[in-house]
Amino acid sequence: MQGEKERIVDFEPLVKWDKGEESDTIELHVGGFRKGQLRVQVNNLGTLLVTGERQLEDKISWSRFRREFKLEKEYCLHSIRAKLGNGVLHIVVPRKLEVKSPIRLVNSQQAVPAEKTEPADRKENNHQPLAGVNHQPGEPDQTGTGSYERERVWMNGACWRLQFVSRRRVLQISVAVLAAAVTGTGIYLASKYLLDHRNGLIMPGPTQYTTAIQQN
Repeated sequence: MQGEKERIVDFEPLVKWDKGEESDTIELHVGGFRKGQLRVQVNNLGTLLVTGERQLEDKISWSRFRREFKLEKEYCLHSIRAKLGNGVLHIVVPRKLEVKSPIRLVNSQQAVPAEKTEPADRKENNHQPLAGVNHQPGEPDQTGTGSYERERVWMNGACWRLQFVSRRRVLQISVAVLAAAVTGTGIYLASKYLLDHRNGLIMPGPTQYTTAIQQN
């Protein structure tokens, strides 16, 4: 048999995909292959790669196969399990657990306190002169209007202007703090990226994960 050129025989395994509630199972019929001749890999892009290669009985031929499966985002890539038994490779792909937010019940029959009403005559006489204003009820000033009314209008305008200035100041401070936080985060991420790239922690292309194969 010496001197003869080795040849490759492509093998196409039978594939079956069983879907479940918590996980899916991919079955590949790979009769003749042993545990050490198979490899199951998955990358962070969701590509599941299953390969196999074994030498045939004539010692110059090799049987091999390659199958790829695209996994959606609903699967947990780090928890994939593989098991070989009776010539069938079982690959279990778990689904991600859905976190449901708690339901908050609201009692629609809560009592609402009734609005306190006052007699009409009390509402009309509810205005009292401001403190510090020299005015007697029923005594008009030279312009014909009560001085306490003008004082009330002036104080309401002053309060409104003070609230406007305070809100504007708070808005300016909030914008400045937000801009500083965004700038600091950008500088931190850029520095971390350069440091990781220099130390070789960032690898080009998708990252591969190899799944250990169990055997009955």
